[in-house]
This record gives sequence, structure tokens and C-alpha cells, in this order.
Amino acid sequence: MLKDRKQRKDIFIVLILFLFSILYHYFIGDFTKGLETYPDELRYFSIARSIARGEGFLIRGINYGYQKIMYSLFLSPIFWFKDPALIVKLINLLNSVAMASTVIPAYRIAKRIRANQLATYLFCFFVAIWSETIITMTFMAEVIYWPLCFWFIDLWLSIQEKGNAWKIVLLGVVCYMGYLTKEIFLALFLGVIFFSIGKICLALKKGDRNYAIEETKSI
Repeated sequence: MLKDRKQRKDIFIVLILFLFSILYHYFIGDFTKGLETYPDELRYFSIARSIARGEGFLIRGINYGYQKIMYSLFLSPIFWFKDPALIVKLINLLNSVAMASTVIPAYRIAKRIRANQLATYLFCFFVAIWSETIITMTFMAEVIYWPLCFWFIDLWLSIQEKGNAWKIVLLGVVCYMGYLTKEIFLALFLGVIFFSIGKICLALKKGDRNYAIEETKSI
């Protein structure tokens, strides 16, 4: 009974932080804007618009073969609308929801590392308002890169607890989505591989062959 009550309280607080984060990012980014801050904004914006129009992956009408299209795919349904002002507001809202969703894997990560209740809430709160997350006011891929990183870490920790096929497949999907967002996402994947190899080498050095075999299977 006490555990169920605590879980309900946690869900309520995470939901409140999620909604608060949406409002926080939306109102900060709710202003008239153009493609003036980062050159990459033009790529993501133009490709999203061309996808919505069924024209492929075009930038100013030219196919550049740009591969980092996940953020553009994420935005593309918004360009079914015609009003430019509405499009900007909807992008701001979608960006805010995507960034705020990071609170969910942040909570799960805190629980997996057995952080106490106060530390868990503080961690989720700072994730919800972290200064760099105000990049939601732009048209940059970091908007989905940030939550994808957290989901990747959460899934990896989950596999360490109890690995199974569907979790590994899902981890691969998240990793590929991250790669299609920004190439640097591969650093997370490589970090996991090197960490696991290090654990295997340490186990072999200690003579624990059974642990080394199990760890090899989890890679």
C-alpha cells in the first residue's frame, strides 16, 4: 500500500514537472523568429517543409543529400499548415513537448541508480529547466538530441539490470534515431561498448569467466 502511494506521488510529480517544462519552454520561445541564428536551421526547416510537400529532402529546391533528417521528419507534419505564424508557434510547442519529455527518462534513470526521493525530484527539476534546453526557441536538432540521449542511457541501464531481445532492439532503434539526428550520438554508443569491454577485461583479470561471458552476451 505504501509503495503504491509512493509510486502515485512520483507519477504526479513527474507529470507536473513535465507540464511545467512545456509551459516554461513554450513561453520563453513564444516570439516572432526567423532563420537567423544558426546556418543549420535552414537545413532542418527546408527539409521538413519539402518532406511535408512530398518533394524529398530539398534545401532551397536543391537535393544536398543531407543525412541528418530525424529532426526534419519530426517537424514535417507541421508544414501541412499554410499560415507561417501558426507554423512557428506549432514548432515552438512541439519543441517544448519534446524537450519536456526528457523528465520521464531522467526519473527512470534516477530510480535505476537508486537515488533517494529528494535527489530524484531535484534531478528531474534541473533537467526540466536546464539552461541549454532553451534551444527549443530555435529550429535546431538538439531539441530531440537531448531526450534521445536520456532514453538511450535509460535503456542501457535497463539492459544491465535484465537484458532481453526487445530491449536490445529498442536500444538499437534509439541509437539509429540519435545518429540520424547528430553524428556525435555515436559517442554514447561507443562509450557503452568501451565500458562493457573494460568490465569484461576486469572480470577476466579477476578470473571470473562466467561474468565475462554474461557481459559479452549483453553487448
